[in-house]
Amino acid sequence: MYPLKVVKQEKADHRDLLLLTSDEGRSHYTYINDFNKLVASQISGHHSGRHVCNRCLTHFNMDGRDIACRMREHMEYCGTNKATRIVLPACDGNGNPPTTSFINIQRQMRIPYVVYADFESILQKIHPGDDSVRTQTTPYQIHIPMSFCVHVRVADAIPRHLLPINSPAEPYVYTSDDSAKKFMEYIKDVAEKVSLVYSNVRPMLPLTLAQTEAFLNSTSCYLCSPPFTAGNRKVLDHDHITGLYRGPAHFKCNFLYRTPRFLPVLFHNLSGYDAHFIVREFGRDLNDEEKKRLRIQVIPNSVFRYASGRLIREIGGSFRFMASSLDKLSKNLPRSHFKETGKFFPAAHLDLVVRKGVYPYDYIDSFERRFCPRRRLSIAN
Repeated sequence: MYPLKVVKQEKADHRDLLLLTSDEGRSHYTYINDFNKLVASQISGHHSGRHVCNRCLTHFNMDGRDIACRMREHMEYCGTNKATRIVLPACDGNGNPPTTSFINIQRQMRIPYVVYADFESILQKIHPGDDSVRTQTTPYQIHIPMSFCVHVRVADAIPRHLLPINSPAEPYVYTSDDSAKKFMEYIKDVAEKVSLVYSNVRPMLPLTLAQTEAFLNSTSCYLCSPPFTAGNRKVLDHDHITGLYRGPAHFKCNFLYRTPRFLPVLFHNLSGYDAHFIVREFGRDLNDEEKKRLRIQVIPNSVFRYASGRLIREIGGSFRFMASSLDKLSKNLPRSHFKETGKFFPAAHLDLVVRKGVYPYDYIDSFERRFCPRRRLSIAN
């Protein structure tokens, strides 16, 4: 619902009307007895009373400040502008309705390299009277990064024997009091190696007879589906990392479908936890010349994106895409889909590995107490 017409100045006996139109095109005006009740339910699921501006549909809670005062403040700005309304695109000259289409072809490409990471911390106790932390709350623990684990995931479409470098075959685990600094150094090393892979463009390997015949007979782009035209001709698309032929594509689609120039580094709870450790280390892994070229872009609560060379490192949180705990996500995923985990653990132990583990957070309050004490088991006769 949107306003069809808004008067410049409302009179004392102003009335709002609702225009109803049937599928057959018949229309009828009806009186709106309570504009707020009619519109508020479509704007918000909030059950408390709301007041809605009939010019721009901005809404306010009835509780709190005086609603009349808030509306007067709002109308000082809203009344000086044109009323808001929705205008849909019209049909073209042939009467065809407007359509939308997907144009970001490059977003379809699976990222060849993705890094998954996680930190574990020591929960150092704060004793009463400790002045090292001053706050209005009552702190009782300080989270100190103790260790991290990094897993570099290589796309299945890239055969390992075709890669110019040896990618890490197993997750990398590091434990020390400088784990945050070491993490940034390790990610820099991985990024430099991945950058070498991306910059080493392999020429296309010779096509097989079947591939050649399929390309010659193709009439549409395998990336976007529309047919080839004189203005957007057919070309051979191939993987720049492996050199393998992928399919017939538009010239423009082939240009867009390029190897990415960034390395995603994913934490599941980046903004809520892990970012506090690594944000202090930005730039410390760089020399003076690299710091001059360093560019850091922060997207609030979601991504740290920085570039010190040819490859952008983008540290983000997977919670943005899968808004649930890892425990719930692992329960929803069929066991057959744990492909990466299955490489390091046998199927018989998979149920134990993927469930939520037990971690003695309160016990591990220093580096000296990283391991639980052994207990002797007594067997009763």
